[in-house]
Formats: sequence, C-alpha cells, structure tokens
Amino acid sequence: MAKHYLLDPIEKESYRLWAIHSSLADYQVAFLLNKHCQTQFKREKQPILWGNNDVPFECFLWEVPGEGVDLLLVTNRTQIEEKNSGTEIALFELPQTKEVYLTNQLKHVDFFIMQYYRAPLHDFTKSLQSIPGIEMIYEILPDKQPAELNLIRN
Repeated sequence: MAKHYLLDPIEKESYRLWAIHSSLADYQVAFLLNKHCQTQFKREKQPILWGNNDVPFECFLWEVPGEGVDLLLVTNRTQIEEKNSGTEIALFELPQTKEVYLTNQLKHVDFFIMQYYRAPLHDFTKSLQSIPGIEMIYEILPDKQPAELNLIRN
C-alpha cells in the first residue's frame, strides 16, 4: 500500500524589499548605510550558499531583537571561477570567471535590503534616498518580488 503525505504549504514570510544599484563593493555599501542611516550592519560569518553549486553570496545583518529590527543586506551578484576542462596548463593562463546572480529575475540589481516586518523604520526609509555613492534605491513591490528570495532566511 502506497503512503500519502500531506504537507502544509510554506507560508511566505512578509518583508519589504529594496533594490540598490551601486558599483561599490559590498562592505562599502554596508559602511555607507551604517554612516548615513544610523544602522549597524555587520557581516555574517557564513555567506549565503545558493544554487546547485552552493555559490557564496555575502550578507550583512542588522538585528535589534528588543525593538523588532531585522534587516538583511545581500549581494545579488558574485564572481565564481569556472572549472578548467582541459588538462593543459599555460604559464600565463588566467582563471575564467563567471558572474552568477542570486535571482536571475532581477539581474540588474546589485544589492538587496530585506526588512522583515516587525517594526516600522520611517527614518531609515527616508534616509536611504540621500546616500552618496549609491546610484539608485527603490522598493520592489510584493507582486514583483522573486519567490526564491523568500527562502534565504529559512
């Protein structure tokens, strides 16, 4: 006799999602957010491993448990080295790199800020727009958010 398992549906955790366009490095964006928005983003010890090859994406967390503050800054793109299929080794051969995205649906975005709904941060939202060195910041509407970003914190 075959067994039938009934699984509960995974409820999508509600969060606000901002897209950041910037040519700066991940630590520079975190520094600018800390400086201009009075946040305290800190690099996570372990990057988010994503995809079939467990590609590492750097992330920074700002969490204040007593106040309900829970924000995550995540890079959307990273460079990985492609495996050399040939056995030939040249003297000046450089490794081939490939750019990989956390979500292919939003390839043009450099970073994401995910704010999990626990406490409203009105000053933070206003101060995001005035950060120098960041080209553009905007909120992605819930119906346009990629489904795979919901699995990051699980």
